[in-house]
Amino acid sequence: MKINCLIIDDEQIARDIVKDYILLTPDLKLEAEFENAIEAISFLQKNKIDLIFLDINMPKLSGLDFIRTLQFPPKIILTTAYREYALDGFELNVVDYLLKPFSFERFTKAIQHYYNIVNSHKVNNTVDFIFVRYNRKQIKILYNDILYIKSYDEYITIITNANKFMIKGSLSKMGKLLPKELFIRIHNSYIVSIKNITSITSNDIEINGIEIPISRKYKSDVFRVLGL
Repeated sequence: MKINCLIIDDEQIARDIVKDYILLTPDLKLEAEFENAIEAISFLQKNKIDLIFLDINMPKLSGLDFIRTLQFPPKIILTTAYREYALDGFELNVVDYLLKPFSFERFTKAIQHYYNIVNSHKVNNTVDFIFVRYNRKQIKILYNDILYIKSYDEYITIITNANKFMIKGSLSKMGKLLPKELFIRIHNSYIVSIKNITSITSNDIEINGIEIPISRKYKSDVFRVLGL
């Protein structure tokens, strides 16, 4: 089944590059292209689109503001020349963040991210929580409530907006249970929620006012996933 795509970018050259990449990818079908986001809004109201390739810096309405106008947005891959919007993009649950100029190989990886997310949702059947054993009970914790997870020897602590749950287990096993589009490991001792990241430096990530170290081992993966 074809993936119906839309391109929104104010630069013709940029649209042509994405268009060529779509033509090289058998499962993708380009439905339309627009040079500004406002024109695309009415099109989306009348047509089914699975995936949007969206520029950020555009006249009249920016790509990020455009996403915020959509009640039920399709999956979105951001295409931009600006690194500084990466965190904003991932807070809006975009599939990937392509930094211009990007190669066909990098484009293909973004499409694979799309498949991973779609297939994960199919498998999970919209499950948005995890059960953990705590105080002789199975406690339900929503993914959206988790800020980060820290390991202590044979134990891990799940820090949420309102509580802390220390349970027996390993960070590696917990990482396999959590959806990769929502969580990322940044250290031997830490997994963090991508959507709850408020800032990042070369050495640490801040979540809810807490600075959490990024280790050398995971730094390249962290910056790749965040599009930095």
